[in-house]
Amino acid sequence: MPQPGRAAAALSAAGAAHGLPARTLYAVPPPGTGFTTADLHSGAQLMYYGGDVVEAALAVVLGVGWYTAGGRARARRSRQDAKVRSGPGPVLAGRAGVR
Repeated sequence: MPQPGRAAAALSAAGAAHGLPARTLYAVPPPGTGFTTADLHSGAQLMYYGGDVVEAALAVVLGVGWYTAGGRARARRSRQDAKVRSGPGPVLAGRAGVR
């Protein structure tokens, strides 16, 4: 799992990079297209706001992944600490020193 700071920066950069073509498409339709200006505006708005929704969903998925990974690591540490506090387990007869 990537570090939260790097992933957040990459997610922000991707959102900005995705929003720029949408705004440009809305402001200046590409020459030579067979689409009406209203269709291009609708497509640009869908691209702009839809990208925001996808970006927010991806941020939630990444956050849940980091949260659960942290919880598993914390649980693993507490289990290991409990084993250390309780001492070694029982020695089974006939197993000591067997290689």
